[in-house]
Amino acid sequence: DYAYAASYYAYAIWIGLGVLALYDFMRKKVAGNLSAIGATALCTLAVPVVMAKAEWNDHDRSHKTLARAVAYNTLSCCAPNAVLFTFGDNQTYPLWYIQEIEGFRKDVRIINTSLLGIDWYVDQLNYRINDADAVPMIWTRKDYIGDRHNYLSYSKNPQIPEDKYFNLADICKFIISDDPANKAAGRGEAMNYLPTKNFFAPSLSKEELISRGMISAADSARVNTEMKWSYPKNMPYKSDLAILNIIAAVANDGWKRPLYFDAGLRSGDYGGTGDYLHMEGLVYRLMPFKYNDAIKVNQQVLGTINTEKSYDLFVNKFLWGGADRNDVYFDEPNRHEFVTYRMDASFVANQLSAEGKNKKAEEVLDKVMAGISEHSYCYDYTAYFIAASYYRAGAIKKATDLANKIVRNAETDVNWIASLNDNSRAALADDVKQQFQIMQSLASTAYQAGDSVNAKQIFSRMQQLGPKVKDLLNIKSGPGGGDEQ
Repeated sequence: DYAYAASYYAYAIWIGLGVLALYDFMRKKVAGNLSAIGATALCTLAVPVVMAKAEWNDHDRSHKTLARAVAYNTLSCCAPNAVLFTFGDNQTYPLWYIQEIEGFRKDVRIINTSLLGIDWYVDQLNYRINDADAVPMIWTRKDYIGDRHNYLSYSKNPQIPEDKYFNLADICKFIISDDPANKAAGRGEAMNYLPTKNFFAPSLSKEELISRGMISAADSARVNTEMKWSYPKNMPYKSDLAILNIIAAVANDGWKRPLYFDAGLRSGDYGGTGDYLHMEGLVYRLMPFKYNDAIKVNQQVLGTINTEKSYDLFVNKFLWGGADRNDVYFDEPNRHEFVTYRMDASFVANQLSAEGKNKKAEEVLDKVMAGISEHSYCYDYTAYFIAASYYRAGAIKKATDLANKIVRNAETDVNWIASLNDNSRAALADDVKQQFQIMQSLASTAYQAGDSVNAKQIFSRMQQLGPKVKDLLNIKSGPGGGDEQ
């Protein structure tokens, strides 16, 4: 990686000095060119052999296939011929690998929103790639090439009622219009602008939704097919405008192209369509309907959860990339993925429990617990969500066992912080707060679930730890710093 370039250069210098030293030594023992040949051969053989002998266990990645597993799992969530919006390198590159090298799910069109503000990348969407069709858009090349529409500003138009909603396709045409009447005064010249933030998109009838398998006939009475929302941004950039153009074009074409958003996107990348997002495993699918009576169990989840599909993905399809083992090391970026899996599994399980499907909820949680071992990622705040979901599903024994392990880790963390010097302890005050809050939440959740015995035990351990926590939080962070409260 480029961040380590300087260290490579420094290491190369030491290698060169080592070869010269060995050559100088051998020249005194062996005549002629044999000393140079011998020094080169010995270094070429000895260096990798010594490194392998000393460091093989630390650097063996033969069982670490998390990147591939995440790519496989993400694409497995998508319907055929889907468009998937992602963000950043870590989300996108594994997907490109598994498509281009292994040929898996080449029908899914991946759009990296980090690149979507660049004209050549937007232009590529007009062409078929692998088995994925071109991406429909309202605007054309002249509207995004170069610096065209790098950004727009929202400007309130007094002629437009604030409570009126407008077809997103018409808005996309308005904001690229060359008609002076459709522009606002800018810095020296008239500029395109966003005249409203209230949009609607053409939907489908309930009969069409049923025939396409988007909803079941039994759920049709609960469905609202009027799709309207308010846009959250006052200054959308080219990447935001591209997303709006794609949504508008897909809606105008009768929602034939499934649209998905990776759940790790920035909140603004969803374009305010949260009510119409449906969580399917690890991704959100944008659909032209919402449920009138959806039970909002998880406030962190946008829209609703397709529990049937999510259950099947977690229990029957997802891979774990070696996380189920106890002999593979996963670094911090890897553990970010485990956070996602634990959190999403708890969301799905909670929704299943709310639907009266406690057994299925427990199966989802069991699968994630087996798929991500404690060695791969310790039981921290993310495991709290799993324990709480076990309680909600009525799996009291599993919830209690996990809760006790989480409390044990929290106590260990606080005791370790207490052993540090004052500056280090002050720097970790937020971690102390988090650990104590986790214990408090676990005790409360256990009590509400009827596990009063374990709740009292956790409260007792909190009381024993309380004075130490209070002492840690009262340490001043340094000269001029106030007390931590």
